[in-house]
Amino acid sequence: MLDSLNHAQVVCFTTNYSFRGVVWTGKRRLSDALNDRLTEYAELADVQVYKTHDPSTLVHKAKELYIRKASLILLAILSEVIQTPTNRIYGYVPKQRHAAVLFLPAYEVRGTLHLTAKYQVHGPLAGEGESFIPLTRASVVATFNPRVRVEAQTILVHQNLIEAFYISEEAMAQ
Repeated sequence: MLDSLNHAQVVCFTTNYSFRGVVWTGKRRLSDALNDRLTEYAELADVQVYKTHDPSTLVHKAKELYIRKASLILLAILSEVIQTPTNRIYGYVPKQRHAAVLFLPAYEVRGTLHLTAKYQVHGPLAGEGESFIPLTRASVVATFNPRVRVEAQTILVHQNLIEAFYISEEAMAQ
């Protein structure tokens, strides 16, 4: 039963902690679950908690833990199992890829940002209603402890916590 549900192995980062665990999202994608405004918390299963200033020391282990979405600075997807839906509510939207660097409280994220062709690279980063935006082929490093470093195919960044950003004006080759 659980194997038929979407889930992701993740590392969630707040200002002081990292949380490694699994997020079960039912039939939704992880980004849809995080951007759902009806819930304030994300549930993690099989969680290990570490302090970001001392990433080698396990602080706490739990079968389940609830993390406030507003406190999440970013979330790295280490692996994800997605059951492909038979039909999607929305269609394909062509996007251009741009190299980007995002500066957040205590973290730097580098990767590829996917923007719709109509977006100006200096304009808003996410569509209306999205709190978390994806960067692909991304890496994150803690600014106060460079030993805290994660590379992932996708990193979801809390848009409201971005302090500054750089987006290349040149679109990358598809």
